[in-house]
Amino acid sequence: PKSPLGEEVENQITKARAIAVAQIDLGYNTLRMMRMRKLPTESITYKALIEACGRCGISHRANQLMEMMTQDGLALDAETYFCFIKAFSNNEGGA
Repeated sequence: PKSPLGEEVENQITKARAIAVAQIDLGYNTLRMMRMRKLPTESITYKALIEACGRCGISHRANQLMEMMTQDGLALDAETYFCFIKAFSNNEGGA
């Protein structure tokens, strides 16, 4: 049996992860909207989102962001690849 404190900590972690995923999705959808409206995007924006995906283990979103960078003709440098690999190494959801 889990202690009440252990369950509370687990619930807080689950809640924090859900909030993080929602924030990453918001950033991703904002970036998609910018692209649809032909607004300029910058590689730092993609890198920041890919890094956030790595922290949360959301590999599928990191993959989508890498594809978008390539489509936009932005350079994929070593730092971008590092963030991308980290997103897969921290993947907890099996996605």
